[in-house]
Amino acid sequence: MAAGAQPREEPRRDAPRASLCDRLAGAERSRCIAEEQERRERLGRREREMPLDCDRLLGPDKEACLKRGGTVRAGGTDRR
Repeated sequence: MAAGAQPREEPRRDAPRASLCDRLAGAERSRCIAEEQERRERLGRREREMPLDCDRLLGPDKEACLKRGGTVRAGGTDRR
C-alpha cells in the first residue's frame, strides 16, 4: 500500500442498496420511486400467492417455511 493511502472500506452486506432513483431529481425521481414501490408490491403479492416449497430446506429454515404455509412432499403427496 502506498504511503498515505487509506484501505478501501468494503460495503456492508446488510446496508441498504442505493436506489437508481437517487441519481434523479424532481418529477423524474418521484416517478421512479413510485415505480420501484409498485414493483416491490407486485413481487410481494406474487410471493404471497405462490405456494412455498420447503423440500430443499433444512432445520430452522424448513420450520420457518412451514410456518409461513409452505409444503413438503411426503410419499408423493403434499403435507402442511
